[in-house]
Amino acid sequence: MPEVVAIEPARTLRRSAVHSAQRAGIPVDVVPGIAEALPVRGEAFDGAAGGCHTSRDELGAIEAAGFTVETYRRVDLPEHGVRLPTAPCVLGVAGR
Repeated sequence: MPEVVAIEPARTLRRSAVHSAQRAGIPVDVVPGIAEALPVRGEAFDGAAGGCHTSRDELGAIEAAGFTVETYRRVDLPEHGVRLPTAPCVLGVAGR
């Protein structure tokens, strides 16, 4: 079973993420935090998605948190429909 950890620093957005996580169909742990201090254990992640901060370099933030980005691809979420400023994201693998 995949393990999903959603990290959101903003309380209001975190509440919304918890609501969405309950409908995800897989276990999702929503926790407070920021990329610079990830509140999770483990040496590597199978995937990481970054977004919501229109002026932040997501890959740079992951590297600033002490991770090495091994592979990644840029994606837009949602893939179809109205493009919002928060649509560009990264999906990939990073390890410490």
